[in-house]
Amino acid sequence: MKVQMEVSLYPLETTELLPPIKAFNDALRKEGFEVEVGPLSSYITGESEMLFSALGRAFEHIAQQHRCVLVTKIAPTIQSQT
Repeated sequence: MKVQMEVSLYPLETTELLPPIKAFNDALRKEGFEVEVGPLSSYITGESEMLFSALGRAFEHIAQQHRCVLVTKIAPTIQSQT
């Protein structure tokens, strides 16, 4: 199933917010996903199984280096009726 995902990574106990967020998004890009960065969240579309796996690996990579919280919103993409 193809899904759309909104993700927000919140680094904790640091004043340097951008490096962990950039590293997280870069990890998802290395997995082959296009990441659209918004002012407070990033947006990704892909097959759910592959995206969930990639999201887990990216989070583990960042969480080993930085204390952080990851918030996600996930919805199936709308299929056209034509």
